[in-house]
Amino acid sequence: MPGRVKFVRTQAGEIVVHPIHSVTGLRGILKARTDEQGRSGTERLQADRTADKATEDGLRQRYAGDNEADR
Repeated sequence: MPGRVKFVRTQAGEIVVHPIHSVTGLRGILKARTDEQGRSGTERLQADRTADKATEDGLRQRYAGDNEADR
């Protein structure tokens, strides 16, 4: 039965394959990785959530009157 693995680069530049027994085994795999804007995964996720909330709030404001009129 195939399993999940993660690839880890050592300080010597070698790639080592480690088995993953659970999702928590992936913890830290993206540590110190940034996107093209220099943001960490956490910073990017926070920015996406902020943008999603702004969109959601805008839609609520836009359609709140329509819902109240239907009651």
